[in-house]
Amino acid sequence: MSRPRSVAFDRALKIELLRTRAALERESISAHASQLRHSLDPREQMLNLLPGSASGVLGQVGQLAFQYPYLLSSAASLLTSQLRRPKRLLVAGGVALVVWAATRYRKSD
Repeated sequence: MSRPRSVAFDRALKIELLRTRAALERESISAHASQLRHSLDPREQMLNLLPGSASGVLGQVGQLAFQYPYLLSSAASLLTSQLRRPKRLLVAGGVALVVWAATRYRKSD
């Protein structure tokens, strides 16, 4: 049969495994720090706010509005009930939203 391993060999193996694990954790922390630094760059923040980018804030709101249309209509009802005067602004915004949705729908075909 096989010879039992010595205690010194087991200890050396455990130390080497711990060193490898620590190196992997350091590499992971370094990669995450680099990603965080990139995501906090002001240029990236401005790009995320643009409506053209699918990952932008406005793009995500648009996707949410089209995924849940009742949410959009509820928000519109709430706005019209709260704002009695600027109805022309709301109509213009609604028309702009419909045009934007139509162009977006047409591009996906």
